[in-house]
Parts: sequence; structure tokens; C-alpha cells
Amino acid sequence: MFKKILGIFIFLLMLRNVYASEYTGEILNLEIGARACGLGGAYSSISDGNALSSWWNPVNILQKEGISIGAMKGKEFGLFDFNCFGAGITKKNWEMGNYPNVYVINNIAASILFGTMGLDSIPEFPDTLVAQPTGYFGASEQVVLLTLASSVPQIKNSRIGVNVKYLRYDIFNVQANGMGLDLGANYRHKKMSTGIVIKNVGGTNINWTTNKQDKRPMSIIAGTNYRTKESLVALDLGYEYGSIIYRLGMEYTIWDLISIRMGINKGLAFGVGLKPAIPESWEVIKVKGLTIDYAFTTKELGSVSHISMGLNF
Repeated sequence: MFKKILGIFIFLLMLRNVYASEYTGEILNLEIGARACGLGGAYSSISDGNALSSWWNPVNILQKEGISIGAMKGKEFGLFDFNCFGAGITKKNWEMGNYPNVYVINNIAASILFGTMGLDSIPEFPDTLVAQPTGYFGASEQVVLLTLASSVPQIKNSRIGVNVKYLRYDIFNVQANGMGLDLGANYRHKKMSTGIVIKNVGGTNINWTTNKQDKRPMSIIAGTNYRTKESLVALDLGYEYGSIIYRLGMEYTIWDLISIRMGINKGLAFGVGLKPAIPESWEVIKVKGLTIDYAFTTKELGSVSHISMGLNF
């Protein structure tokens, strides 16, 4: 019973935008993608082509060529769900301009991501101290992320991207909407990649039906990673919501099948990933790759678990 009451309290803190702007847009603080979570969120420089990875940096969705879809189910603090779905497409050798001024973009990609978190049957109590609730209500947050990213023809091994995000909030009988913008870039040199992302460019305004307006402040995160065939080490540093943040992640892959991960991000993160062989029967729908990932993270308010799956066509 105590755990349930604590969960309701935590969730209401996240959604109490009507009363305190410091909690506005709490869904933007949550982590998407079990691989990224297992690496402690050190994901601003990792371009893996996964449909969920644009959450960390818009350029991350770029892959060789094809279609990717991804889904995630998360359990925040063991109490409320955070679920996501994404789909993206990458095209190679896209030409723009007219002869003789023709520019060829090696990769260009677009994706859409939808995430939702919520809690139903939150008890409503009157102002007087009573033992039984007078009713129940629900609270939820949703985010839609539209992403466009491409390589830069003039600079080899570099990429740029943009996220346009729409936020929606429902708590009791009050609603809010907001729009935001993220900008990202990435440069790869041999076994190293460096990325930078500016989130909530100019601030993300959230307008409530109570005529109150809140603003999510801008943040900037830069990261780098070094990878070999079997291993990956990634580090992110940044300034986010008034404080310096750092994230560190490590991954080791065995037989190109199982990946073991660990990360540090205010707490500890652990993860495992599987990349099973594609069954021959799947060749009909042209599946090129399948990934299944799980992550467990410790936070100040409790533990968080995520499981996600990705398909590449």
C-alpha cells in the first residue's frame, strides 16, 4: 500500500505543471530504448539506425539504407508504464540540384516516434481529512517526435538532424499542449564518433487550459564514443536544467550475438542485448536484422526497467 501511495505521489509531482513549472515536461526527462538505458543514457554520439534513438540525437536514426521499426515498454519505479513506438526510413545517394550543380547526399532519413506514460485510478480526496476517496481520475503525458536527418555533402562523415516534438498533457480536468525543437550533429573519424545535441532550442513553451504557460529550458549535451568490433565505450557531458550532467556507458559483445552493458547516470545501469539470427521464413518480408534489449536502472526514487525490440528491413 505504501508503495502504491508513493508511486501516485511521484507521478503527481511529474504532472503538477499546473502548479509548478519546474516539473513541466517531465516526460522529456525519461529514457527511451533499452540499449541506451543500459549504457546509462550516454547515447548522443551513437548512430545505430534504431527508430527510437532519435530521442537522444536526431542524427542517430541514420543507417545504411532501409526501414526500421522499434517498440519499448518501460516500468518507471515499478509503478507506472512508459511505452514508445517508432518507425524510420533511410535512403542513400539522394540527389539534389540540377546539372552541373548536383549535390549527392549519401544518407537522408526521416522517422516518427510516439511515447506515452500514465497512471489510472488516482484517488481524489476532498479538502477535509477522510479515509475514503470521493472519486478517481487519471493523468497522462504524450510526446510525438518527428525527425529529419542527413549527411553533409561538403563534410565527409558528418551528419546533421532536427527533431520537432509535440507534447500533450492531461491531468484531472486540465490539459496542455506544447511544441519544441532539437538540433543535432555528428562526426565520425575511424573508430571514434562525436555528437552534439541542443534540446528545446529557444525553450519549449507549454500552454495550459488554465491560461498558464510554462517553459522547458534549453539544454546542450556533447558526447563521444570509441568502438571496436566487440566493444564500445561512450561518454556524454552537458548542461541540462541548471546543472552539469555526465553519463558513461560500456558494452561488450560476444559472438556477435549477446551484448552486455553497464552505465553510470546518477545511478547504475545494467543491460543485455540479443541479436539473433533471422529465420529463413522471415526472408519473405525482407527482414535484415532483429534486436532485443533489456535494461535495469537504479534511480533516486526507485528502480526502472525497460525492454525494447527493433526490426530492420
